[in-house]
Amino acid sequence: MQLGPSCMFGGDFNAHNIKWGSHKTTTRGKHLKSFAEKAGLDIIAPPTPTRYLLFSASFIDLAITKNFLYPYDINSVPELSPDHNPVIINIYFNYRTPKPDKIIKTNWKKYTTELCNLSTHPIHTINNTDDLDKSVESLTEEILNAHKNNSKEIDPKIAKTNSKLRKIHTLRNKAKRDWQTTRNPAFNRLYNYYNDQAKHLKKEIYHTEWRDKLIALQPSDNTLWDTAKKMRKKHTKISALNGPTRIAFTNTDKAEIIADSLQNQFTLNNLTDTATENLVTHTINEFNKIDTFPPLPTPNPIDIIKYIRKVNIHKAPGSDGITNNMLRNLPIITLIKIIHIINNIFKYQYFPNSWRIVIVVPILKPGKDPTDPSSYRPISLLPTFYIN
Repeated sequence: MQLGPSCMFGGDFNAHNIKWGSHKTTTRGKHLKSFAEKAGLDIIAPPTPTRYLLFSASFIDLAITKNFLYPYDINSVPELSPDHNPVIINIYFNYRTPKPDKIIKTNWKKYTTELCNLSTHPIHTINNTDDLDKSVESLTEEILNAHKNNSKEIDPKIAKTNSKLRKIHTLRNKAKRDWQTTRNPAFNRLYNYYNDQAKHLKKEIYHTEWRDKLIALQPSDNTLWDTAKKMRKKHTKISALNGPTRIAFTNTDKAEIIADSLQNQFTLNNLTDTATENLVTHTINEFNKIDTFPPLPTPNPIDIIKYIRKVNIHKAPGSDGITNNMLRNLPIITLIKIIHIINNIFKYQYFPNSWRIVIVVPILKPGKDPTDPSSYRPISLLPTFYIN
């Protein structure tokens, strides 16, 4: 079979495989799955069976795509009398392409100054755990607002454009406008000249940047291994997951099935022992009889400040949205607020609610079946203050 760079074809493949929802995997299903993986194809199946027999149902009417980037939905429609349901694929050609990753440029000096100006606001008095939660929320809002007010989004194309290349683009565009206005062949020749210059310079800049980047790679600081890993690894989305009662196609269903799988994996084994249970119960009862506890010693403020100044800026933020770069650029007055909050955490022996929220990212284990929810291990993105 010869395939072009992009294609879509579908029909009754009579191939059963648990990957696309069948209750069993046949030889033909194995061959089709193997062929799709080797050829870089995607197999699309509806969420419900496409063929119904007297005592069974199966997914054998499928669509196969290659480099098909348009949004779509696929459904098995029980409208006709034959045992095969019609399969309808809706393709949405009119859509907006997603924007490239944002490049945010922050004026850290102004960011620090704005937070310093908030020093006129008195530090919140914390009398209970509710006040502690409110202080954390207020501090988080101050930091995020200061960062937002002193940051701007830069077009990735402009951010990566060389100044010399921008100048040539300006001259080229001017020559094109002059030619469109006057139809003078001299301006058309000038446009072609600048356009060729821009192409050659763009190619030269690309190779120069890559050469400099490769020269700078060192095994000692892991930059060499990180770059090699990114170039070798193929990033793919989480495929349809086989749940206990259904197949998950949407992001919400996938999240629920992975959450259920993780809950089952981390359920404690029943290791009940009567003697141990009695000992634990007695220890807890004795502990609860104690009315007062000695106060926990608070950490040294100097140690807190030193640690914050050295945090790794390349770590991803958690649910609070505060990055380690924001943390490292905090002024002393804001650091004092953080120390005040930490001291009250020790005083009331209470951890703020907003710092308990964790974002869990599922990562596929090497060599495991991507359709099996148990093949994913969790990576936790904790709030910045929780980590540090």
